[in-house]
Amino acid sequence: MVFSDPPYNGPVTGHVCGSGKVQHREFAMDSGEMSEAEFVAFLDRAMTHLGDKLMRGGLMYLAMDHRHVFELSTVARQAGLEQLNICVWNKTNDGHEPQRAVMRWRGRPP
Repeated sequence: MVFSDPPYNGPVTGHVCGSGKVQHREFAMDSGEMSEAEFVAFLDRAMTHLGDKLMRGGLMYLAMDHRHVFELSTVARQAGLEQLNICVWNKTNDGHEPQRAVMRWRGRPP
């Protein structure tokens, strides 16, 4: 089984709030600096490495923000993974976006 919460390629400014109490800094990397094509290539490399470790028929859970679900789904399908389910993770902690999509994928059949 694999659980991954890959970077979202999104800026902190304008997307993450601390309700005015905390001013979050941008991450050193993956803070929206990649183009869509570069981000898809990044996800493709990650899926390749994760897929290499996934046993045939194993499960992979991937978390992604709602802005990039399409890119993650596309790359995972191209990697030969079968989407089994999608759910919303309602993160209620202060300073977090309220929703993350968590997708469940199955590797190639045994």
